[in-house]
Amino acid sequence: MARWLISLSLLLTAFGPRATTYVPQTTIWIKSPDSDVDRFCIADHSKCVGLIDSTGREIVRFDPPLWTGHDFFDGLMVATPHGSNRSGYIDKDGRWAIEPRFFLARDFQNGYAVVRETSDGPWRFIDRKGRSFGPLAWYGISDLRHGLAPVRPTEDELQGYIDRSGAWAIPRKFESAHPFSPDDRLAAVREPDGLWGYIDTSGEYRIEPKYLRTTEFRHGRAAVVEGPPCWFQLELKPWRMGSRIVSLDAGGRAVPTQGEERPECSMKLIDPLGRTVKDRVQNFKDFTAIGVSAKIGGKWGIVGRDGEWITPAVWDKVGPFSEGLAQVYENRRGWGYVDKTGAVVIPPAFAGALGFSDGLAPVVAHDRKRIYINRAGAQAFPRNFKGHGPFRRGIAHVLTGFRTWEYIDTDGRTVYRYSLPLPPDP
Repeated sequence: MARWLISLSLLLTAFGPRATTYVPQTTIWIKSPDSDVDRFCIADHSKCVGLIDSTGREIVRFDPPLWTGHDFFDGLMVATPHGSNRSGYIDKDGRWAIEPRFFLARDFQNGYAVVRETSDGPWRFIDRKGRSFGPLAWYGISDLRHGLAPVRPTEDELQGYIDRSGAWAIPRKFESAHPFSPDDRLAAVREPDGLWGYIDTSGEYRIEPKYLRTTEFRHGRAAVVEGPPCWFQLELKPWRMGSRIVSLDAGGRAVPTQGEERPECSMKLIDPLGRTVKDRVQNFKDFTAIGVSAKIGGKWGIVGRDGEWITPAVWDKVGPFSEGLAQVYENRRGWGYVDKTGAVVIPPAFAGALGFSDGLAPVVAHDRKRIYINRAGAQAFPRNFKGHGPFRRGIAHVLTGFRTWEYIDTDGRTVYRYSLPLPPDP
């Protein structure tokens, strides 16, 4: 299951005459699509002042507010009391299910979470009652998927996989080991002083190590680089802005870009049997069940599961599919949307755009108005906002004025409205 960091900022792209830039709005609480609880924060930036449900019913108020950049998973949400440096977990009623005692705490997943009690202490697993289980991992521990988690006991040791009891299910023999993919049960691993391949949950290679670089399998597809030593452009997340150049040596290690000249990497898309689906591509991203964003010749398009282009590489940027539509960007025109056949259903006309959810998408018009559009590209209701986020469970968080927010329904009607005073001077 994908884990989205719940950002308190909506990041929409602002259209300019020369390039695309990112304009953060640090006022919007964006609920994760993977959250399993009908709870929304009464939010003030990264502070959660209280909780409501999707009908606008107020569940609880926090005084003082809690700090959180998370959402509810397995019924619990990471939160930090005001003025504290220790995190714990609250339940859907806002009560402490696990008291705040952790220096670092991750979201729950399948009944467990990974926590660290001190800045230099070991990582450990806890259950929903806060009880520790499994071994301590001083250097690194990652997601427990399909009952297995990659662990590196110390910085200089090799990695292996432990099971829920903490026993070594797959011995420590890898220089690097990633979590198993949610649906394909494959994990990318790297041999000591060697290359990357994929193992199954028995620890046996399903795809032999022969790659300089690999991605996690998603929806039955992964991107790989076979070599020779090369460079590629890593597209950063929108809130980090831009991209950076990564140069790979013959062992697949990232090395400084200065010095030896290397050609641009040629990537390929593979299936879980290691068969090539699409090759000779500059980059892949946004793996969905419909297709994968692909870059070739400096332009982006979308490749379907069979390797054929859904939409050819003619766009300056593309986004992932959501509810059957994907964002596409054309310089000097803006953002629009294409469908699963590659047809342009909403022509590029917006300064910024996010994906569809609950049948609507938040967009920014060229006059800076922030509105919602329907699948026909028309404004869904006659309201515009200072800031707005995607719909989840039928409501969306919007900024309507100076320190005044609402949750609205898909008809633009107010479900819950609140205003908050300015915080006191420090």
